[in-house]
Amino acid sequence: MVRPLFRLRFLLTAVSALLILGFACPTHVAAKPGEFLELMDIREDISLLNLLRGLYLSRDQVQKLNALALQAQKMRDDLEGQIRKDKESITATFQGLRDSLYEAPGREKSHQEKAGQLDHRFNEARGTNGDRIWNLEQEAEALLTSAQHSIVEGFKPCLIPPKDLRNPMRVGQASGEPGILGRIADLIYATPPDIWKERGEMLLQVISTKMEQESGAMSSSMKSDLLNRLRQTAVQIRSLSDLDFHLKREGLAQEMLLIDPRKALKHGHKKNGPIANFLLSEAAVRVYPQWLKSLDKAPATAATAATAANAAIAANAANASNPATDAPLEGGAEPGDPGLTEIAAKSINGMQRSFQHRQAAQKLGPFPQFVAPVKKALDANDTEGFLQAVLVCCDRLLAIRPGPDLARGFIGLSRLTAKSKNLPLLNPQHDPYGFAAQLRSIIDNPEASDACARGRALVATLSRFKKM
Repeated sequence: MVRPLFRLRFLLTAVSALLILGFACPTHVAAKPGEFLELMDIREDISLLNLLRGLYLSRDQVQKLNALALQAQKMRDDLEGQIRKDKESITATFQGLRDSLYEAPGREKSHQEKAGQLDHRFNEARGTNGDRIWNLEQEAEALLTSAQHSIVEGFKPCLIPPKDLRNPMRVGQASGEPGILGRIADLIYATPPDIWKERGEMLLQVISTKMEQESGAMSSSMKSDLLNRLRQTAVQIRSLSDLDFHLKREGLAQEMLLIDPRKALKHGHKKNGPIANFLLSEAAVRVYPQWLKSLDKAPATAATAATAANAAIAANAANASNPATDAPLEGGAEPGDPGLTEIAAKSINGMQRSFQHRQAAQKLGPFPQFVAPVKKALDANDTEGFLQAVLVCCDRLLAIRPGPDLARGFIGLSRLTAKSKNLPLLNPQHDPYGFAAQLRSIIDNPEASDACARGRALVATLSRFKKM
């Protein structure tokens, strides 16, 4: 990513907006474009500082990263200098293409050729610069621990960081996080045999498409080879016992990394990753000197954090040796947590309303007795028992009469069931097996009886996945 070009696009947009405001409101004093760039710099500094607070880098690591960031900045400055040097000819070329498009069709061809050659030259210059920064990124990656590397990989730019990012325990826990490949391996292993036979190819296609998006266009032979190797790895994963899967999981997950997006070629050039984008950025050049000063002011705090992080790594390794340890629900919500407790309360309230609407049939008994299994499972911190008890209650209500209220109940139960498996089953952005699309069709279904039947079937399907 070449920041000067991004800034140029932002600057043109900002200037256009300011001109419009200036004509519409002559008395308004427009801010200078430089002030917008200053605000962007401040936001980037804040985001990087949030990341640095969660990494607990040593002083030596920061010094070495600072040196690499300065080299990367020199490369960016050199590229920007080349662009500025040719600014007039670049502008004239693209203005010529723009103006020719107002004329009769065909007049633009010569201008398109010139602009295309210039655009290709820009892309090559950017690509060459990206290759050089990629080499620096490999050096920076070698400076980080695997836990720190995991933190950077998962970091999202933010003004206010996640509440656990500054916790030194987070650094230790990161070393044991599965990452996207581990999650894919979990999903492949947890899928029931009949569902894998019916929809497994759909998941492999999603993985293949994602890899191509990250790595650049592939030829048909490359795509075919990629899919064949993914299928072979999936067969290996699904053939293992529970114990063998937990022991071999990381190695099998790595086998799926046939194309590493961080090191792939795209249009003949290497693609920079989050370490370059964050730790070797322009913001890093501004922030590192001051960060080093802050480390000198608080050496005891840094040492305490490092000790805590090391303890977390040791504890995490001990937990990893026990594959039978239950993982919490995705998002940290278990029956005893406020999140699921609140959901449970809403579920019980919803069931009570549905119960009252059907009580005229006199087949359900008193409501406290009707809902007692749900409350018992919740009090016992029994996630599976809770979900099963809710399903039994919904089935009893459904036997009396379907309705929109029960359709909504099965929709909510589908989401809770998927969440309890700690697997990406209902993600509409990826939808590995088409379940997210099924859920959407149920939500949009105006026929309550059919929606209830489909919702009930989806809950039954999701409940058959292994919990990971």
